[in-house]
Amino acid sequence: MRTLAPGRNRMPRKSWRRITVAAGLAVLAGGGIAAAAGGLPGRAVSLTGEMFATASARAGLVVREVAVEGRTNASADELLAALGISRGDSILGFDPARARARLEAIGWIAAAEVRKELPGRIRVSLRERRPFAIWQRDGALSVIDREGEILAVENVGRFDQLLMVVGPDAAANAGALIDALAARPSLLAQVRAAVRVGERRWDVHFQSGVVARLPADAAAAWERLARLDEEYAILARDVEMLDFRLADRLFVRLRPESAAMFGLPVEDA
Repeated sequence: MRTLAPGRNRMPRKSWRRITVAAGLAVLAGGGIAAAAGGLPGRAVSLTGEMFATASARAGLVVREVAVEGRTNASADELLAALGISRGDSILGFDPARARARLEAIGWIAAAEVRKELPGRIRVSLRERRPFAIWQRDGALSVIDREGEILAVENVGRFDQLLMVVGPDAAANAGALIDALAARPSLLAQVRAAVRVGERRWDVHFQSGVVARLPADAAAAWERLARLDEEYAILARDVEMLDFRLADRLFVRLRPESAAMFGLPVEDA
């Protein structure tokens, strides 16, 4: 559990005490304070705004602490901004339901629970989304979850261990691809990026520079590649491209210098 500092100096702890307003007993209630005015039975006045805040402060009912559980990647500053409260604010005027809605609008937050613990604590429990891949679209990078939801667009470099997927519809299809590639973890560990082609298939780019062109049925082709690499170490050879788009054959393109050595034509990508 983490404690966020909502700004303002910590106020001295005050003991509970009753508040009297105009010689009457002040009753703390929901969104305001009703005071039975002395000598005016049956009548009440409503205290709002600064009067409400002052009365809450005198009773010690102000925010002194914000306790947060479940935060890993969400920004503390962004969480405090969404909560919309500072140390010393009236805790009675704080609306947990509205704060929860604002928290759940943050990309990282899948679900939030917010509650008041009188006299002075706001407790927040979070369930964060898990970073799954980095999405590149039109040159811009963002961290996404498995469903393709954008989690962050800043400090993306923190997640450079994640696979990069490229293309307009890559985020929505990354989950199915990475599930297929994960069937061969040692092979997946060598992948640098996957580029979505024609909104139907992927080109997988290895750290060595080799590109594997996969068909729409990526899982079957990926298994073929794994077997070839186990038997022939094909990814360690002087290969530039492996084309698996046809199920009954494999097209291999050598690197230009090797193709020239064997007198083979060098094709454009």
